[in-house]
Amino acid sequence: YQRRVRGIRWICNLIKTLVKKKWWNSGRAQVCSLIGGFFLLRFINPAIVSPQAFMLVEVKLSQQAKRNLTLVAKVLQNLANNSEFGGLKEAYMEPLNPVLVRNREKLNVFLEEIADVEPLADKLSIEKFMILGKKSETKILLTLNEIYFFHSLLIHHSSVVCPSPQDHLRIVLEDLGMASPPSQVPRADNVNIELKLINRFSSDHSFEEIDWIDVLEDAKKSLFSHCKISSLLKYEKWRM
Repeated sequence: YQRRVRGIRWICNLIKTLVKKKWWNSGRAQVCSLIGGFFLLRFINPAIVSPQAFMLVEVKLSQQAKRNLTLVAKVLQNLANNSEFGGLKEAYMEPLNPVLVRNREKLNVFLEEIADVEPLADKLSIEKFMILGKKSETKILLTLNEIYFFHSLLIHHSSVVCPSPQDHLRIVLEDLGMASPPSQVPRADNVNIELKLINRFSSDHSFEEIDWIDVLEDAKKSLFSHCKISSLLKYEKWRM
């Protein structure tokens, strides 16, 4: 996971940094609980509870299977929250408390490893020079479903991201058709496509006229602001 989920690890690192900065007396259990709440609640548990939505399975699950997966997700969430089962509503889960106790330290170590990554600002600083020195054409690798998803988002929010008829993005979307793109394809048909990035509004069809330094700085500031606000709000809610 060290290379494949680097973006998620950066956010986990940011959560850890912000908690230590604002609430310096927070203990290890509290920090790991917040990291686990973000990582498990937003990424792992949704895939466990609804594997069809993430195209992890192609068969329809029975009600019993769905119930079992929900219980697995509850165990993981309690493990991340450093809390045990109890009370009238979860009395039937109390026999699993020894499992929570045995595995709590393992999960905390794993969460600390996820958050142990170089700061995003350092990484972007290096990428500035890499982009400036890059002379070859730019390509990206996307799946069909990713293309359909991005197309849907752009159409849905076109009035915000490209409100003017003269916006280049608006012109491209209108050429493609403002109707909704096709529905997502089955997992077996969700192939990867390599796309060469060009600027159709430039005479030489390249990206040379784009100031990549400004693009990176704007993206970094936006990402930091979003992560900081979301993390602080989540922590305040947790403390309440």
